Formats: sequence, C-alpha cells, structure tokens
Amino acid sequence: MRSDAPLSLVHEILQVVVGWGNNHTHLFITSKTQYGAPNPDMPKVQDHHHIRLSEVMKKIGDTMVYDYDLSETWHHNIVLEEIIPTNDTSMLARCLMGKRACPPEDVGGPIGYARFLEAIEDPLHEDHQDDLDWIECDFDPDAFDARLANMRLELMEDQIREGEIVSV
Repeated sequence: MRSDAPLSLVHEILQVVVGWGNNHTHLFITSKTQYGAPNPDMPKVQDHHHIRLSEVMKKIGDTMVYDYDLSETWHHNIVLEEIIPTNDTSMLARCLMGKRACPPEDVGGPIGYARFLEAIEDPLHEDHQDDLDWIECDFDPDAFDARLANMRLELMEDQIREGEIVSV
C-alpha cells in the first residue's frame, strides 16, 4: 500500500480487499491516538482524512489496530513489514496473499461468526437453513482469492482516477 495514502483511503482499501460494504464506524488506533471519520459522539478521534499512513507507521515493525464495526469488535492488527520505494505512478495497493474468507458483514462479531460457521456446517443445526438463506450464496470459510481482491483494487483505482471516488 502506498505510504502517502490518507487513513481514510486505507480504510476504503481494507473494505475492498475483505469485501465488506463500509456500513459501520471504524477507527485506526495507535499507541497515542485514534483516527476515524469525524463524529460528534467521539470528539477525541482525529479526522483520518488528513493523516497519511506514513505519519503513523514510519519504520518496520510499527503497528496499529484497525477496528471495524465497533459494536461487533472486529480488531485487525496492522504491521509495517517492509518499505518499498514507489513513484507517483505506483499502484495504490495490491494484495499479495490472504488466508480464509472474510466473515459476512453483520454476522455478530467473532462470537457470532463462530456460531454462524457452526450452523452452516451442520445440516442438523437449528439455524442451518436460516443462516444459508441469510448469506444468499455458498460460503466457504476457507476460501480466499487474492486475484479477486486485486481486481476490486484496480476498479477502485480506476474510480479514483476518473473522479468517481473523491470522499477519501
């Protein structure tokens, strides 16, 4: 991911890669500060539109937490593993690899996801059919497709270049 990306764009990129719909509040949490979208209910949170990734993650090993859907407690640890020189024409972000499918949005956090997996994997579970109907597709918790994630990222880059995405 390009280090000059504002955290608001980093949030959008993460949503695209995992396949969530950006329907919930999110925060980036460092050891010193919390960043997110302006929200009068969270006055101590700094506006993530004005903070670049390189301002919060400066050296290899730096970490921050990305919290998504604060009521469901999805915590994602982000670690700066490598710094690669780029130029103005470098790709915004690329997914090199991944593991397992992203939990469906609104599944109920980690506890709800565990219950969901139990139900869809057991045809005798009382919620089996309801959960399959709710997800509206075949769901393989072990599936991950980096090519699909990169196709979504390329589409996002095209939309940014064409001015269709300007809120980030």
